[in-house]
Amino acid sequence: MEMIVAGVVAAVVLAAAGYFAYKKFFNKDEETADLTLAVGDVNEARALPEALDTITGVVINFTEVQLQPEDGERLKFEVSKSIDLLNNTGNELLNEQEVPAGKYEWIRLVVGTAHVVTDGEEAPLDIPSGVLKLNRGFEVGEGGADFMIDFNLEKSLKVNKNGMFMKPVLPLVDNGPVPAPVPEVEEEVVVEAAPEEAAE
Repeated sequence: MEMIVAGVVAAVVLAAAGYFAYKKFFNKDEETADLTLAVGDVNEARALPEALDTITGVVINFTEVQLQPEDGERLKFEVSKSIDLLNNTGNELLNEQEVPAGKYEWIRLVVGTAHVVTDGEEAPLDIPSGVLKLNRGFEVGEGGADFMIDFNLEKSLKVNKNGMFMKPVLPLVDNGPVPAPVPEVEEEVVVEAAPEEAAE
């Protein structure tokens, strides 16, 4: 009788061990990691174009961050944060946000309002469609990830007859355990606006 009980217990233990091994190694949906995502102009040596040198602030109000995993449904995180890109103040949109570990296809930032500050006065800053899409894949490993979306203001701010607008040039900088160097110009990624998809 004791041998039968011992056998049953052993079978239960082996079944449980097999179940958890399966969950760990085969069920990828159960693996999560922390993602920190910030925005800003990472290179302090950059200078605004001479026509814009009176600007003392570039403020964007972000309302949502969207992430598209290679496998799985789109992730949406509501935010409500106004960030001064010129002065890099309070620039984290996601702070150790738990997300599925794995590869992602793109990042999309939804913008509410935006303005620049000149001589203490605010002036509208137009961001066409109000959506910024970074068309570049990235990976969140099991140990987490820490990225900075680099708004190159020197190249992103434009002026036309209707006023000031932004045509962003946005490299994705991996902060990681050891800060990565700022990408060169040829590595920069130009944002695509996708208003129809953003409305889904």
